[in-house]
Amino acid sequence: MRYLILSDIHSNLIALKEVLKKAKRIGYDEIICLGDFVGYYTSPNEVIEELKDKLKIAILGNHDYGILHPQSITAYFNEIARDALFYNIRFLSKDSLEFLKKLPLTSEVDDYLFVHGTPTEPEEFNYIYSSSHAAREIRLTLNQVIFVGHTHIPVIFEYNEEKDRITMLGNTVRLEKGLRYLINPGSVGQPRDGSPEASFGIIETDEGVYRNYRVEYDIDSVAADVIKAGLNPLLAERLYDGF
Repeated sequence: MRYLILSDIHSNLIALKEVLKKAKRIGYDEIICLGDFVGYYTSPNEVIEELKDKLKIAILGNHDYGILHPQSITAYFNEIARDALFYNIRFLSKDSLEFLKKLPLTSEVDDYLFVHGTPTEPEEFNYIYSSSHAAREIRLTLNQVIFVGHTHIPVIFEYNEEKDRITMLGNTVRLEKGLRYLINPGSVGQPRDGSPEASFGIIETDEGVYRNYRVEYDIDSVAADVIKAGLNPLLAERLYDGF
């Protein structure tokens, strides 16, 4: 089985379509999304419509949660994210809202765990940036592989339980027995690792191989939509720098 792993699309339909085109060329069987379908950009309904009937698993992200609990937006999000969420709320359809309401905080398939933030406290939407934090989360779970999103930064952590040693790997890993992994596929809609290319991953469960992929998309069109919508221009500018 080949799972296409997506995360942090953030209403960026143009990036999503390019990811799906490239993923189709590579080949996959099912789609799993780790959350944050909405927020930041201008096409929440279109993103959900594009994916909702194709998903094997879909997880609730913090921006999705914000849409469902508008009273939390002011306290939790910065001004730029807050304004974009309220923009998304204005245009979100009833069907899109119902889709978001059904999303769980975590899900599992075989020995794979899927969550937006951290597996130990998924409702808190905490970030995993460091090796030490990744090791802590792995130690406190039982699954061989944990897939997370939220940071918008693609990364693979490999944990050797016997030696209590964690290693940060490159873009590809072959899963080894006796080792455990925490993997972030990066962001489709707003990468933050210094590359403007949309990021996603594919896990081949039969072979036990995970690969991260990148693809260019039309940032100019997304930026133009940001300006037309009256959203903060920084949302457009950051796409060019990948931060």
